[in-house]
Amino acid sequence: MRHHLTHSFSLPFLWRGILGGLLCLLCGIMRVAQTSYIPPYAENVVRPGKLLPQIHVRLPQQAQDASNMTHRAMMDHCIAKIQSIKGRYPRRWYIGETADPNFRLLNPVFGHARNYSDMFLLIAAVLSDVTRPIEKTLIELYQSRNDFLLINEDPNAEGSRSGSPFFLYVCFAEANAMGSLLRRARS
Repeated sequence: MRHHLTHSFSLPFLWRGILGGLLCLLCGIMRVAQTSYIPPYAENVVRPGKLLPQIHVRLPQQAQDASNMTHRAMMDHCIAKIQSIKGRYPRRWYIGETADPNFRLLNPVFGHARNYSDMFLLIAAVLSDVTRPIEKTLIELYQSRNDFLLINEDPNAEGSRSGSPFFLYVCFAEANAMGSLLRRARS
C-alpha cells in the first residue's frame, strides 16, 4: 500500500488562518499605537495642531492623571519612556519642566531648539509641585549612573513656576548629529 503525503487545505480553513493572523497583527499594532491619556486641563496645550512638530506627547497611556499616580509610578513611566527614546544611540539630553512647551523650545534666549532636535512631554500636572520632585529625582538618578550626556548640572535648579498645566519633559539631540555626543560649553 502506497502512502501519499498530501495536504488538502480547504479554502474556508485557509481564509480563517489568514484573517486570524491579520487580526492578531492588527491587535498588536493597535496596542502599540495607543494614544496617551490627555488630562482635561492639558487638552488646550497638547491638542493636535497646537504643538510644534518637534514636540512629542508621551504621557501615561492608561487613563491616569498625574494627581492620581504615585511618585514611583510616575518615575517608572518616565524611566521607561526615557530608555525607549534614548535607544541604542548615545546623545546629549536634558530634563526639565515647563508650562509652555512651544515657548520653551523656541525661545530665542534659552530655547532648547538651539541644542536639541526633539522634546518629549512625559508627565502633565496642574501644579509644578507634582513635576518638580520627579524632575529632581530623575536628574539625581541619571547623574548617579554617570550619564555624562545628561546636560542638567543642578537637580535643585528653579525655573518659572507660572502657568498651568506643567509638563515634565526631556529633550534629545539628533541621534545622527556629529555634535550630539559633545557637552556644550558652559556659558
